[in-house]
Amino acid sequence: MATDYAEKERVFIASLEADTGQPLAAWMDAIAGCGHTNRNDIIDWLRQSGFTFSNASWLERIHHNGGRLV
Repeated sequence: MATDYAEKERVFIASLEADTGQPLAAWMDAIAGCGHTNRNDIIDWLRQSGFTFSNASWLERIHHNGGRLV
């Protein structure tokens, strides 16, 4: 059975505010203001904020995609 990454992303985003206290828009603003532009630097910064690598990577990709789900 294939993994449905789009569904996993939707579940992650749906629980983001409950899990972190901030909605997606606030995380997009935080990423924009963190001072990093390199993908790996953003992921490392998010990991320091408590995200797992996969969730930090999702947030970075969403940010890179203009705030829209990938």
